[in-house]
Formats: sequence, structure tokens, C-alpha cells
Amino acid sequence: MRTKQIDKYNKAEKLRNLRLSYGLSQKDFGQKLGLTREAVASYEQGYNPVSTSVILKISQITGIGREYFESEMSLQEALKKYEITPLDMLQTGDFDDIGFFVYEDIMSYINNEPIKQKMTLKLRFLTLLFGLDIKTDYHFIKLTDSTNEPYAKKGDILIVLKNDKAVNGDFVITRFQQSYIIFQYFIAGLDEVLFKGSNDIEIRLKGKEREQIEILGAIKQKISISM
Repeated sequence: MRTKQIDKYNKAEKLRNLRLSYGLSQKDFGQKLGLTREAVASYEQGYNPVSTSVILKISQITGIGREYFESEMSLQEALKKYEITPLDMLQTGDFDDIGFFVYEDIMSYINNEPIKQKMTLKLRFLTLLFGLDIKTDYHFIKLTDSTNEPYAKKGDILIVLKNDKAVNGDFVITRFQQSYIIFQYFIAGLDEVLFKGSNDIEIRLKGKEREQIEILGAIKQKISISM
């Protein structure tokens, strides 16, 4: 009985140290875990044991392995082992769920016809795999033709932010003369933009001329399936 009591308070202290290292209040940390502030407080104060399910949830959202709670490992040792940096501590948005949609092709994207309705992923997952760190919905589009080579080949998957804004250098999905084309977008002057496409196509537009090309989404990453 004494051993269980010591173990319970040890996990409570580890939980509190971990929460404080992320700079989160009990309320905010509880929201990440799907718990109330009172529940987090009861764990930290040792009134209730930190269950295995809670430890698994904490591991999922922080990257801290179960070993931290189930051994004498210190928080500093855990951060080093699981390669969690001070920057990770500040990016608490990494905990959050983000939405994503999957499309069979560009036309399905244009027509807002995803294969399934909105699904969710952890932002941390997308950040680690694809370098995506904006908390917003992402759209995964599979290319079914070779229209946009050499930038993107048939079978490639584009990860797109669905808006009409682009950053200098972004590749964008556009509507131009009743066609849907991928261009690279550049700011060419005070009120001038340049769209560069395949086959050395370049289109410069100034002022209201810019309305000739409608931006339908900014491509933030490309997944190539070629071996």
C-alpha cells in the first residue's frame, strides 16, 4: 500500500512538472486532454491516481513517452530522450486538432466534393511530416493527369490551403480562361503580379487585369509517389 501511495504521488509530481514546462494552466492543459481543471488538479494533488489512459493521452499530445511516468526518469532526461525543445514548449498549438479533406482530383476540389467529410489530425503530425504549422483546414488533392508537369506529375498529392491569397513564390491552383492551371505566383511590382507556368508560360498582370486569374488555393506541400 505504501508503494502505491509513493508511486501515485510521483506521477502527480511528474504531471505537474510537465504541465508547467509547457506554460499551461490547469484549465488549458485539461482542455488539451479533454478533462476539467478540477480533474487535472485532483491528479496533481494526488487525490486521484493518474490512470494509464490519461498517460497515453498526454503522450499523444506532448510527445513524452510513457517511460517518463513509469520510471525514475526526470523531466530533463525525458525532454532530451524524446527530442523536445524549448520551441516545442512554446508552440502549444501543436496539441490542437486540425481538419483535412481528401479529393480524388482537382475538379473534385473545385466542386467542393471531398471523398469524405471533414476528418481531423494532430497539427504536430503534419508539422513533423510535412513542415506544416498553420492551424487551419488542409486539402489533399491527388493529380490524375499530366497537365501540370513538370511541377507535379500524375499521382502526386498536393496539400492546399483553400483561399484566394498567396505568398510570393507560392504555387497556386488557378482558374484561367475556363481552365484550371497550377502557376507559381510572384509579386512583380507595386501593383503587378507574375504567374509562371509550365512550358515557360509567363503572364504579367497589373491593376484590374489581375482579376483575369482567380486563385483557388495555395499549395503548401507536394507529396511525390515516384520511387
